[in-house]
Amino acid sequence: MKSKYSFWVFLSFLTAFILWWYYYAFTTLNTRVEEVQDSAPSALGEKKEVETEIKNPEPKEVEEALTDVVTYTINASSLEHWVYFDFSKGSVIETGDPSSLDWDIGFKRALVISNSGQTNPQGGGGIAKLENTDLESVKEAPESGYTVDIRVNPTETENPVIKKWYEYSYMTHILKPKKGDVYVIRTADGKFAKMQILKYYCGRLTGCYTIKYVYQGSGNRKFD
Repeated sequence: MKSKYSFWVFLSFLTAFILWWYYYAFTTLNTRVEEVQDSAPSALGEKKEVETEIKNPEPKEVEEALTDVVTYTINASSLEHWVYFDFSKGSVIETGDPSSLDWDIGFKRALVISNSGQTNPQGGGGIAKLENTDLESVKEAPESGYTVDIRVNPTETENPVIKKWYEYSYMTHILKPKKGDVYVIRTADGKFAKMQILKYYCGRLTGCYTIKYVYQGSGNRKFD
């Protein structure tokens, strides 16, 4: 009798744990995944140490040239402020104005936007996704099929093509870029760049993207 009672107590605890875990994972994922990923260092000194490790190429105006493969790290760890990147300069730019044409793609934690559509009706940007490939294999930007940004609420926009650039682990709450996904970016002025997201963390700093890209400054769609 005692053995049977113990079994049902154990089963009840196990069921309660499973229900708690699924509730926790579901509500966590749907509250906004970029808020869950707040694994940034707890000490200010630790955060400074992480940030000093970010070393990027010096900004340089590409003009009409085709770049080599460039690797760049973008600290988009803020939950409030967008960080804007310009492929023609090869750097993050100092602007808080999404209506500017000086940027091509924007990052804020797990969110990514382009200079297009509802984010900036004046921007000529857009994003196309190529699956099951790698950066080196993409020799030419698609002629069509670029998705522009849409509005999801009164204050936020998104680009549906790059909305789920990651795989999410319910067990670890870690985001990992999807392997084999290459994004072709049509820039604000109608040029083209191909890009892969390599990482989303710099040590313990969340929202710290490392991207790899090639930019074609001539307006030509060819990347070779």
